[in-house]
Amino acid sequence: MFYLGNDKRISALALFLFSSLLIIFLITQILPWENAIITVHDNLDSNHVYYKTLMESGLLYSGGDLDSFLELDRNTFPSELNLATQLYNIFPPLTAYYSILILKVLIAVTGMYLCLTSDLIKLDKTVAFGVGCAFAVLPGHPASYLAQSSVPLIFYMVYFGFKVNNLKMYIASLFVLFSLSFLSSLFLYGVFVLITLSFLFLFLFLLKYEKSSRIAISIIILSLGFIISEYRIFELQLFGGYVSLREEILRAPQLFLNTFINIITKGQYHSEIFAINVYYVASIIIIFYVLNYFLFKRKLSEGRGKLILLLLSLYVIFAVIASFSHTAFFYSMAENYKLISLLNWSRFTFIMSFFLYIMLGVLLCDFNKFLSLLFVILLISFNMMKPAVYNDFKKNFDNMTGESNQKYVTYKEFYGEEVFSNLKNKINYNHENSLAVGFYPSVLKYNKISTLDGYFSYAPLSRKHLFRTLISPQLESNIIQKSSFDNWGARMYAFEDSNNFKKTNKYGDCEPIELKLDMNVFKSIGGEYIFSICKLKNMKELGLTKVSEAFWRPYSMLYLYKIKNKL
Repeated sequence: MFYLGNDKRISALALFLFSSLLIIFLITQILPWENAIITVHDNLDSNHVYYKTLMESGLLYSGGDLDSFLELDRNTFPSELNLATQLYNIFPPLTAYYSILILKVLIAVTGMYLCLTSDLIKLDKTVAFGVGCAFAVLPGHPASYLAQSSVPLIFYMVYFGFKVNNLKMYIASLFVLFSLSFLSSLFLYGVFVLITLSFLFLFLFLLKYEKSSRIAISIIILSLGFIISEYRIFELQLFGGYVSLREEILRAPQLFLNTFINIITKGQYHSEIFAINVYYVASIIIIFYVLNYFLFKRKLSEGRGKLILLLLSLYVIFAVIASFSHTAFFYSMAENYKLISLLNWSRFTFIMSFFLYIMLGVLLCDFNKFLSLLFVILLISFNMMKPAVYNDFKKNFDNMTGESNQKYVTYKEFYGEEVFSNLKNKINYNHENSLAVGFYPSVLKYNKISTLDGYFSYAPLSRKHLFRTLISPQLESNIIQKSSFDNWGARMYAFEDSNNFKKTNKYGDCEPIELKLDMNVFKSIGGEYIFSICKLKNMKELGLTKVSEAFWRPYSMLYLYKIKNKL
């Protein structure tokens, strides 16, 4: 129960508004179901299909290669010990996706509420609930929804274990902390949480806090949980002799100062809303500070003051580390220590958002409650309505109100299950290898079609080299695509000059194209079919024949070609 005190009506109204906004946030995205708009980039084009493919492979609890998808090692996929993996195992893909979205909101609200109402901060419970809601509706990378939402809860459990005197309660807190590692992701959030806790331990140790050792124990317990939950990637990297395409990643070094400014002002592309919150939330924090401590002469308590100082210090330190990770010196160091290269260190911005909301909560402690509640309502609305790559609420809201004008395709349209099912029946499809042209290969994988192409950032280096021989005619004619593939190469696509696959998250047609492939390689690796949303002008030169076509909303037509000697 929330304590409503003398301002019972205001608190009750605020709670109603906060809860209503959360319900609207979820219903707007979930109610359309397969007709919902869901972000494609690094989501429907990859992770969502990875889970589905893993479940269909029969290798969830075992080892081996997924022959139908880039010959990937099972251990490159998420561990069966992760909660998200099990949700995809229990439910159909879309149900699992929405289940994760719901859990993201519930866990984020709970964790932030517990942090802000702890005896260290003691924020008004109604305001704390509102700040938790604002944090919960922040757009984020869907593959890290659970990891993003579990950050506040992890820190709360560390703090709870640090303060509690009852031995049984302390042991229970360590068990909960250990369990949370199976919600999170070591390489997306976990490493940065552990680094933050390490700084916290050092801070308390230098100040000679009696229980600082408990922070060290929490780090050990959490690390153990991450190692167990991510055991497959450790087994693959440390003992499997696996060589991924990351070995050949070529990054262009950047100037430290320029990168530092970009990290502060723009964040990382998977958390682009972060930079917006820097301007918005940080500006409000400054205003609150000026009003409270200069106009109203209110001072921070010693504990809150130290917390603000610590978070600000970590904020700057993490921005420095993230910036340093783009320098030439860091890249040379990563060549000698391969585990370092597994991380995208600019993702420190992920956890910096949590710092912002904790600092906001601290400064709201001594501010007028009515104004605090009003601000939090505006903050929730802002986070929900600000356009961003991963803000699916905004896209679906606009679609429901008729403002999107069919700007984005729906989940159902993107995967086109009915279209591909009919085509497979027409040709009596029997697991023959195929290529996608003009759209994402993940669509083929979703429809249980074996692919020679695909997107996987941890694919075998040998597979990248093999695929390069297939698309070498196109790469030699397009310097931009050649540079992108050779320096990165995770997107092993049958490129064409218009890069139509990038447009298939929106409505539009595809002009006829000239496809440039080494057909000898295509045949040698078992290729038989080419699915294309673009008519191939050089079909005969490639030794192909069109065997079928179908209307595929919203791209007009889908053409199916087959090599002639396989007819």
